[in-house]
Amino acid sequence: MVQMGDSVAVERCVQNLNNVAVGLTGAAPLIHHSNNTMEEEDDVSNLKEHKLQLAFSKQPYLSEVTNPYPLPDKSPSYKEYITNKNNRFMNPAMASKNRIQPPSKILHFFNTPPQVTEVELIQVFRDYDVVPPKAVKLFPMKSERSSSGLLEFETTTEAVAAVMACNHAAIESPGTKFPFIMKLCFSSSRSMTIRNGDNNSNGAAEKQDN
Repeated sequence: MVQMGDSVAVERCVQNLNNVAVGLTGAAPLIHHSNNTMEEEDDVSNLKEHKLQLAFSKQPYLSEVTNPYPLPDKSPSYKEYITNKNNRFMNPAMASKNRIQPPSKILHFFNTPPQVTEVELIQVFRDYDVVPPKAVKLFPMKSERSSSGLLEFETTTEAVAAVMACNHAAIESPGTKFPFIMKLCFSSSRSMTIRNGDNNSNGAAEKQDN
C-alpha cells in the first residue's frame, strides 16, 4: 500500500499510473536491445509485460512499521518519504512548481553536471541495467551550476522503467565534493525539438545538490 499527501494526489496516481506497463520484472531489461542468441530471443518473446494495478483503499492511513523486513531488492518493506530531501512535494510551495504529466516516452532530466555528455548520461542507465534512451538532447545552459535536457526512449514502458531505476541516480563530477543527483520526470514535450521557453518542460525548478 502507498499513502499519498492527500486525496487529490491519490486520484492523480490512479488516473495516470493505473495499468501502466512497468516492464518484465519492474524494469525493462537490457537484453531487449542486445545481441541475443536464438534461445534468448525466444525466451524474451514468451514473457509478458507487468502492469501496475492501483485502486482506492478504505484504509485512512498507513500505520508506522517499527521493524520492517527486507524485500528481495534489499529495500525495506516500509519507508516514509515525507522528509526526504528528494521529495518534490514536501510542501505546497515545492508542489506548485511541478506539472503533473502522464507517462510518456520522453523524459525531462535536470540537476546533472554542467559538463555532462550524452555518453555519460546513457551509461547511467546501463549501470542500472535498464534500456538507455535512444536519443539525448541537452538544453542550452542558463547557468554553470547544472545541466538539463530531454531523453527519448523507444517506448513508454522503457521510460517508466528508467524513472523507476534511475530517478535520483548519483552522477560524479570532477571538482565537486558531492555527486549531482539526477532528477527525472515525464515531459510534456511530444518531440525532441526544443521550443522557445521550453527549457524546463516539466515546470520543476532545477536544484543544485552538490
